[in-house]
Amino acid sequence: MRLPPFQMHRPDSLEEAVGLLQKFGDSAALYCGGSELLLVMRMGLTDIDHLVDMKGVEDLRSVAVSDGLLRIGSAVTYREIESHPLVIEHAPELAAMIRRIANVRVRSVGTLGGNLAFADPASDPATFLTAVGAHVVARGPGGSQRTIPVEGLSLSAYQTVLEEEEVIESVLVQPTEPGVVTVHERLRFQERPSIAVTVSTWASEGSIAESRIAVGAVSPSPARFRDAERLLQGIEGHEVQAAAARVGDTVADKVRLLDAESAGEEYKRQLTRVLVARTAVEAMDLALCT
Repeated sequence: MRLPPFQMHRPDSLEEAVGLLQKFGDSAALYCGGSELLLVMRMGLTDIDHLVDMKGVEDLRSVAVSDGLLRIGSAVTYREIESHPLVIEHAPELAAMIRRIANVRVRSVGTLGGNLAFADPASDPATFLTAVGAHVVARGPGGSQRTIPVEGLSLSAYQTVLEEEEVIESVLVQPTEPGVVTVHERLRFQERPSIAVTVSTWASEGSIAESRIAVGAVSPSPARFRDAERLLQGIEGHEVQAAAARVGDTVADKVRLLDAESAGEEYKRQLTRVLVARTAVEAMDLALCT
């Protein structure tokens, strides 16, 4: 399948990119890695006449620690993230998760900002970043700026809260604190996760103090499950297996499934039940041993 004809624009600044989006409206789309966008264009699922190439915007290409947060520019590739010294030092679990995405070819061109903006349900990064409380910084016309929690970024499959003329500038991640354990697991088919689960937890005085649980890919957008998280508070080592089973049941019952009317609903809920419980056990065991 060939790409349909389009015009490529290469802005030098974020302000210029926003201006191009204002000028061309619905007929324009941001382009960086293009690992997903170009596929849907080849399939004829879009009416895009203008691509705005963000790779030349230097402000989006850096990784830094600022105001106590790890700041990752939206045009930084997965490959650069997984090997960047600041990411490995301040968020090693993020680097480890990124390393497992697809393959080296995809990670060499795909970007974190592009993945979040595209809002593909089959996303490892969105699920992970939801669990660890990450945010994105979005820039719009006139230099406007707002910070959005990743948890609230995606409305549904391929839909976000971003305005048409907004651009994700960076992703903000809280550096991993001592004693915090974050485990990310998924089941995948053809290099795409069919379900992704992240459990972040820490222990104090021999019991689980607090946890965060996020599930994605099996649902239209990643979500946290606070009722399930509360079930892990105060859990000690001999209670881990039973508590994890309860958490798996709770999440499986409440998760909003993608294609919920399909014949595989019960299978998807069982898949969720098993993987959530398994991930919770691993995270709690590691936290209680730290």
